[in-house]
Amino acid sequence: MHKRAILAFNTAGSSSSPVVAPPGAVTAPAPSGGKCFLVADTKGAITTRCYGKTEVPGANTRVVVATGAPAGTTAALVNITTTGAADNGYITAEACGAAPNNFRQWSNGNVRPDRAVASAAVVPIDAQGRFCLYQSTAMHTIVDVQGYFSPTAFGTNGSYYTPVAAQRTTDTRVKPVCSPLIGCKGLGPINPGVELSNTARALDGATATVANITAVGGVGTGYITADACATLIPGPQTRSVVNFAKGDTVANFAVVPSAPSPQGSEFCTYSPNSVHEIIDVQGFFGPPTASSLSFTLQTPSRIVDTRGCWTDPANGAQRCNQRNGAGNIVRMRAPAGAEAVVVNLTAMDAQSAGYVTANSCASMVAGPQAQSNLNAVVGSPVANMAIVPVGADGMICVYVSSSMHLAVDVMGTFTRGVAVQFRPVTPVRVHDSRPPA
Repeated sequence: MHKRAILAFNTAGSSSSPVVAPPGAVTAPAPSGGKCFLVADTKGAITTRCYGKTEVPGANTRVVVATGAPAGTTAALVNITTTGAADNGYITAEACGAAPNNFRQWSNGNVRPDRAVASAAVVPIDAQGRFCLYQSTAMHTIVDVQGYFSPTAFGTNGSYYTPVAAQRTTDTRVKPVCSPLIGCKGLGPINPGVELSNTARALDGATATVANITAVGGVGTGYITADACATLIPGPQTRSVVNFAKGDTVANFAVVPSAPSPQGSEFCTYSPNSVHEIIDVQGFFGPPTASSLSFTLQTPSRIVDTRGCWTDPANGAQRCNQRNGAGNIVRMRAPAGAEAVVVNLTAMDAQSAGYVTANSCASMVAGPQAQSNLNAVVGSPVANMAIVPVGADGMICVYVSSSMHLAVDVMGTFTRGVAVQFRPVTPVRVHDSRPPA
């Protein structure tokens, strides 16, 4: 049985919750029932904007998000949730300098009407620990910080990434449901309010697990929160990693603080709703080893968008504006020297529900895959972040289970060495544009 710290939680997940303002956040008086926060214009000028209780930040808004990062931090790992949108759209996390007014060449997540949608992102931050969040349509936005990257700030306490062959460590549809309090027993769905434990073999000293967390067949609208088992206490949460509607199959990437257990590196998840959970582990952060990789943030670049023209790097064949057929594998070249890449995968114009899996081409087999990175739906684009290993041929591959278009944006690379450290944190909510409850 785990020893648990006693923490006081506000209501959270996909419902409104008070936010403790990090350093640099706006403190101006809000209109009755509304909220004020910082926004940046197209020239990068930052001002305070106040919204009434029923107002929703409009299209082309750039919200300034203060992450509370320690000095010397260059990037933050965040979970961005969008809600209250009436139309399809997207979000882009970017620096707060001058920027176009109404279009972005890349995105970090896609918005679905009348749904809460969560998207992980690694974002550049300025000397004050801030970044800007652009939204293409009217919506509310919520940001939870999961950790920070820095070349200097963490001394000997930083962690480095070690990839592993993707492994499905939890699937409550076919494997026993494991709880830190009652052990492993029976199949899911997980009952409301029951904490689920997930373990995976890792190198000694792992501080965080890199995982793709999927909610399947939820009963009603809900959310999943992931954290170290000693910190995650059942009950209303102040943050979340996955949001779902009734019957949804929806995934999100997460880096979750973890602790050693007899079965391996362990973290826990919680949902107030009955739901199946699937967890695919992609790697770990921990002390430096001979196989550790160091992160380099890069200006995002779209390396494939099958709505336009793209060339298969293996055979030179070019295709233009053709949906990828069910079961197709799309090959693309990674940045030179990368041993793993951080990408945002977007499935578009899906002809039927399906899934997308990314891996090194050498590890990608033909036919149905044992793991997945996102779940495609008909009628709306769906995006998710992934850390994808690069093969010796310098390529990555993406499998689509149903006919769809695919876009892939590279956000950063991992290379051999220990130049940039990562520090996971217990997730903290730093921005929420919704009015107070």
